[in-house]
Amino acid sequence: MKRNLPSNNKYDICDFLEYYTFVDGECNIEEYYYSSEDDDNYDSTQIDDIKGMLNRRLKLYYPYIPFRIHRNKIISMFQTEDLKNKNLHYLFCLYYSLYGGGKLSRKESTLFEIIVDAALKSYLNTQHSILTSFGENELTIREKIHELLNNTNELIGDLNLMPSHAKDGGIDIVTFKPLDDRGNQIIVLTDATLGKNWSEKKVLSKLKHWVQYIHFKTEPLTCLALARIVPTERFHYASCDNGLLFDRTRIVSFYVPKNEIEQELSIWRAEICVS
Repeated sequence: MKRNLPSNNKYDICDFLEYYTFVDGECNIEEYYYSSEDDDNYDSTQIDDIKGMLNRRLKLYYPYIPFRIHRNKIISMFQTEDLKNKNLHYLFCLYYSLYGGGKLSRKESTLFEIIVDAALKSYLNTQHSILTSFGENELTIREKIHELLNNTNELIGDLNLMPSHAKDGGIDIVTFKPLDDRGNQIIVLTDATLGKNWSEKKVLSKLKHWVQYIHFKTEPLTCLALARIVPTERFHYASCDNGLLFDRTRIVSFYVPKNEIEQELSIWRAEICVS
């Protein structure tokens, strides 16, 4: 079934092609560029541009390989139901990259956070993290900070500076790699977003608040995790505003499956009726 391209933006087009390659097994790029007046005439230059971008994406994804390109056809590497089920984290990121956060439920945001959490811990080779966002029955941000202090041996700052309405201090995940009981370790403060407004994020600005709440012995890294792929021309400025960028290519490459996450992803897939 042919579907209409979402826009003329080449990044959106590539997301669209990636997504429906996963869903349908393959996509013929030519089908989306036929002229409405002459079905034998299509823009070969634009097709070459899209293929070039998809090939660059494959290099960023590597060693994770979600698709291959043969002539003007994109072919999924996940053809069987078993392979699809093992790669729902990729589909999840693609879906929200293409369609945006919209009216996200807390459940979907939390699912993204635990996917990112697993990927970051794999990247940093650590088992230690705290999800600072929380649901109705979980700890408050102040309680989370005390939990973090107990696990990192860092020093408490002035929590009275934190607004009474604060939920997570603008940070969703704190990942850390302990050395010993003296504190002073790698700590990463991450804002995980599914929305299309990622370019408005400035995670580095949130650090000045966190260093008041916790007196870190060495300054933490900040990180923006997002379902989209950061465009090359915006990568430098996004880095300056946010620190470490953990976009879709990095998330899916470092994600390590866990049974509880896989179960939640299967439920999510059934709820949005993705084939």
